[in-house]
Amino acid sequence: MIFSAPGIAQAAVLGVNVHAVQRYAPEEWSTLEAKLAEAKVQWAREEFYWNRIEPAAGTFVWTGYDDAVSMYQRSGTNVLGLLAYSATWATTHPNAVSNDDRVFSVPDLAAWNTFVRAVVGRYKDTVHAWEIWNEPDAAHFLRPTAGSAAYLPMLKTAYVAIKEVDP
Repeated sequence: MIFSAPGIAQAAVLGVNVHAVQRYAPEEWSTLEAKLAEAKVQWAREEFYWNRIEPAAGTFVWTGYDDAVSMYQRSGTNVLGLLAYSATWATTHPNAVSNDDRVFSVPDLAAWNTFVRAVVGRYKDTVHAWEIWNEPDAAHFLRPTAGSAAYLPMLKTAYVAIKEVDP
């Protein structure tokens, strides 16, 4: 992508969707790290998947994420942290038939606030940019088709939590 403004030279910024924790086995990470550094990737989008990080209320499992963030640091790659999806125990649709309908449904906002604070608090020294949910305007990623009416409270909750934890 290219950023430009009048009177300012254009600078190319290379960013990639990596999702190392979700898509790569740990034994592949040294190769991934080398390739990120070799390609001079400036930004990687990493999904901080709630259901994996907090599988039960108050039980946080950082396996993979600490190593991924360290890998990005070593490769000189900034992280765009994607705070993603409901935990099955925190969804507002716990009786949905499919797991996707539970995970991609709006979360309980108090639980969401706790999750956001935990992740941002853990990584505030290394991750300074956060994306809230993936494609909330797409029915696949935010169910039932609730659109901005459902997304806005989630966004506001996350914004306040992030700014309080890491101004």
